[in-house]
Amino acid sequence: MSNLLVSGSEPNGVVPLSQWLRDNAASVGIKYASELSRHYR
Repeated sequence: MSNLLVSGSEPNGVVPLSQWLRDNAASVGIKYASELSRHYR
């Protein structure tokens, strides 16, 4: 709500997310990381 995810700067990355996902499709989503257990143990 405070536009914290918006930047006026140029992107730092050189590979678009869509290309990265295609390249890493075999490993994306293999392991579940629970934010609740990570932060609220």
